Amino acid sequence: MKIVINFDSCWLNGFLDEEDGLVVNRKGISKPKVRKFFATSKSEKTTTRNLSKDTVMGVLCRLIGDQRKLYKARYEDDYYFKGCEDSINFEIESEQMPFDEKVMIINKSDHRPAQSTYLGVLPNDISLFSSEYSQNLWHVLDMTISELCDYILNETMVFEPKEMVSLNHILNRISDLTNLDINPPIKTIDRLLAEYDDQIDKQNEKLSLLDSSDEKYKKKSETLNAKIFQLLDERSKILNNEAGIIFDRKIKDTAEKIQANFRKSKIIKDGVIYPITLYGAALYLNAIKLKSENIIRVELTNLIFKNTPKLTYL
Repeated sequence: MKIVINFDSCWLNGFLDEEDGLVVNRKGISKPKVRKFFATSKSEKTTTRNLSKDTVMGVLCRLIGDQRKLYKARYEDDYYFKGCEDSINFEIESEQMPFDEKVMIINKSDHRPAQSTYLGVLPNDISLFSSEYSQNLWHVLDMTISELCDYILNETMVFEPKEMVSLNHILNRISDLTNLDINPPIKTIDRLLAEYDDQIDKQNEKLSLLDSSDEKYKKKSETLNAKIFQLLDERSKILNNEAGIIFDRKIKDTAEKIQANFRKSKIIKDGVIYPITLYGAALYLNAIKLKSENIIRVELTNLIFKNTPKLTYL
């Protein structure tokens, strides 16, 4: 097999003292030795670093989705290129161009993917997404919030999946659920009323601080009173919205049901619920439900919503 990697630029200078090398740690694993970094803004001491076999292996690992450091990956049993690195050769086909560049090094974790993140292509035969039961497991992501609450509260409820499950569909749906512009946080009525009370108190405080001798006192007081009246009117609409009250009760009952099953996870925080939390909980509850029906065997250990449940299909 021949793999061609095209690149329009390459970092061929170094900013570390001494030469590359390995040291053996206490666990017997060889790892790159720590070398002192020097700031290029205060020194002209740059050294040429040509592309090496390690560079090529690092690129190949990224291409298959392995985000681990190369020296660590090489010592793991699941290292994809284990036993075949000697058979891999490389050559730079184009002539190296002279360079004169400055490079900024940033050491912020949010600027690069986590080493534990898999960015490669998943096989088509992963049972979690391709088995005949996958549709039953993941269909909760396609429910509306109201349907989701009903499904969690009513254990006998049956919901027909809308479409065949696919990894792309799942990822797109999760992306929408975590997008606060598309699915903003849900506030309880108590939280909304508290926010209105706080705004009304602030407007009343401003009103009380007005100087009655000010020539603009009348105009300012009228403006503040109008704002207070508007806030009181909006607050009243919340209290008289029957559909909103029913939905609020449903959300709270759903949160209590989830809390009873997963005590380590707090669903309502300061009167706010994030939709993705409800969907994540529903996914786990659905897995447990399928387990009780002997459709799948589920192992849930120290369940926290941000963790992935271990699902094993019968």
